[in-house]
Amino acid sequence: MQVILVLDIGNTNITAGVYQGERLHAHWRIATVHDRMPDEYGILLAQLFAHYDLDLGDVTGVAIASVVPALTRVFREVSHRY
Repeated sequence: MQVILVLDIGNTNITAGVYQGERLHAHWRIATVHDRMPDEYGILLAQLFAHYDLDLGDVTGVAIASVVPALTRVFREVSHRY
């Protein structure tokens, strides 16, 4: 089954969700921190996934919607590294 991480990156907060197939399995809203490093966001996502007994390694795709170009680059890196 496909596991998709979806991210909506705004100036104030980031909404993230995990779809397993067509079902939204988990979702979170976290504060947007413009100078947070990719590893910081990666570890944060790993902790959120663990809370729902999910594994970042199971993610087969990532969809990003963003109005913060700098964080778009950060989350691209997070997507590749984690």
